[in-house]
Amino acid sequence: MESVSAIIKEAKLQQAIALDLSFQELTELPLEVTELDYLEVLNLRRNHLTTLPTELSRLTRLKELNLGRNQFSTLPAVLFEMTSLESLLLYGNTLTSLSPQISQLVNLRGLNLWDNQLALLPLEIGQLRKLMTLNLERNQLRQLPPTLQNLTRLVGLYLSGNPLPSNVLELEDQPQQLLKTYFQKQ
Repeated sequence: MESVSAIIKEAKLQQAIALDLSFQELTELPLEVTELDYLEVLNLRRNHLTTLPTELSRLTRLKELNLGRNQFSTLPAVLFEMTSLESLLLYGNTLTSLSPQISQLVNLRGLNLWDNQLALLPLEIGQLRKLMTLNLERNQLRQLPPTLQNLTRLVGLYLSGNPLPSNVLELEDQPQQLLKTYFQKQ
């Protein structure tokens, strides 16, 4: 199996726009990754990451970041500086809350928080006006913030596996109707 440093070195030589470091048992991200100026897609799923280096914000072209199946209990602060992100995958971590700073990711079109421990969402999530898909399945959500109604571009809102009313969950394929139904009853 090719070493992580060899993979990164090759990506640098090739001026790669995508880098896959999934299944590498990383406990920290090698700083060499932050020197890959052309990177648009970074896949770090299925590692043992709990933090990210602040230098990651150097990747100003990064559009997709997959942090699924790691060990994040909170969102690393550097994420909020990565405003070019369009897709952020954080499924299968141990997140218990989202920072209100999530609103700084103004270009997000997809946010996947499936299979975490989220009990509440910050009101600021409603400021992600470009968001088209929001996966919140298998969390601990008992209520939704009213600001979700501001997400008028949503075409996918996934909520099953949360302790929410079943009549709401039945409308998953119609996110705007789901939100309308949910907030009429509040």
